[in-house]
Amino acid sequence: MSNESKPKPRLDLQFDYAWRWFAFHAHQRISMFSFFLIGIGILANAYVLLLSRDFRNLAGGLAIVAAVTCIVFVLLDQRNHQLVHVGEEMLKQLEADILVPSSDQPVVYFGPFGQEEALGQPPRYVKHKFLIEGLEILIGVGFAIASVYAFANVD
Repeated sequence: MSNESKPKPRLDLQFDYAWRWFAFHAHQRISMFSFFLIGIGILANAYVLLLSRDFRNLAGGLAIVAAVTCIVFVLLDQRNHQLVHVGEEMLKQLEADILVPSSDQPVVYFGPFGQEEALGQPPRYVKHKFLIEGLEILIGVGFAIASVYAFANVD
């Protein structure tokens, strides 16, 4: 019987599942942010083009659509953050189960998730959640202001 056909031990399966969960949702989160930046860039270019050709009502409407798009991406990012956190929690538990020899030993954090917990949380302003959502909200507010500007200057 080859190694490939043997069933994996339960702990290996748990770790593999947790890691795949974490990696999938972390990658999805970054991909969504990349799509956000591309989409917003296209909408910003369209807004400027419409303003330059004096289609102010269309530019204002487009800016509203872009602001709503920002809100949708903030909500999607919050959900992706929750799913990434589920994977982090699974991996933290597995690290503790695998890397700490027994419950009577002092807790020593070896893995990356345990290390972060042992070192303490980084300041809020350097976390991905704050940076990504903050940028999405800032751009959304910018588009809301852009819509007011476009509609205010309609002849």
